[in-house]
Amino acid sequence: MAIDSVVEKNNHTAAQRWWRNLPDDLTLEQAQDRLTAFATSQDNRRREGRDGSTTAAAMFAAERLRSLPPIVFPVVVTEQRTATRQALIDWRGNRYSVPPELAADRVVIHQRLGAATIDIATISGVVVARHQLAEPGLGVTIRDGGHVTALDAIALASAPPGRPHRKKERIPPGLDARRAALALTGDPDPTTTVIDLAAYEQAAKNRNTLP
Repeated sequence: MAIDSVVEKNNHTAAQRWWRNLPDDLTLEQAQDRLTAFATSQDNRRREGRDGSTTAAAMFAAERLRSLPPIVFPVVVTEQRTATRQALIDWRGNRYSVPPELAADRVVIHQRLGAATIDIATISGVVVARHQLAEPGLGVTIRDGGHVTALDAIALASAPPGRPHRKKERIPPGLDARRAALALTGDPDPTTTVIDLAAYEQAAKNRNTLP
C-alpha cells in the first residue's frame, strides 16, 4: 500500500466518521487533542505494503520528503474587474485608481496573500498600477498622483473652448429688479444698501471652528 493511499484513507476517516462520533459538548482545545491522538494512533497502525508489514510513520520516514519551506507558500489571488468611467476599480470594499486610458476596460488584480500592496495589470499582463492596501470595507478611494494628473488633463482637453465658468457669486438685485419687486408687492421703495460679503469671506478662510 503506497503512502498516498494511507494518507488519503486517514484523511477520509478524520474528515467524516471521526467528526460524526465526536461529543457535542467538547471545547475546541479538547477536540484538537483528540484529533492529534487519533492521527498519532493511525500513524502507528500496522499496514501491509509491498515490502511486508509496516506502519504509516515508517513509510513516511522512508519517503525522505523535503522539509517545509521557511516562509508561507506565495499564494496570489487573481481576479478580473471592470474599471469605472472615473478610472477606478473596486477591491475588498475600497476603490483604487488605474490610468485613465483604462476607464471602462477590463483589468486584472493580483494580490499576494500577506502583502501590503496590490498590482493592477491589463488583460495582456502588463502591470500598470501598484497601490498600498487599505483596510477592507472602509469604502475609501486610493488614487495615484500620476493618474489624477492624467485624468485632469484629459478632462480639460475635452472641455469646450472659451472662458471657464466663473465661481458662484452673491450678486445683489439691480435697480430694475427692485422696481419690479415694488410693482408686484406694493411695498415702499426698498433700500439700496448692499452688504459686501468679501469681508466675511476673508474672515472665514482657513477656519474650521467657531470662535
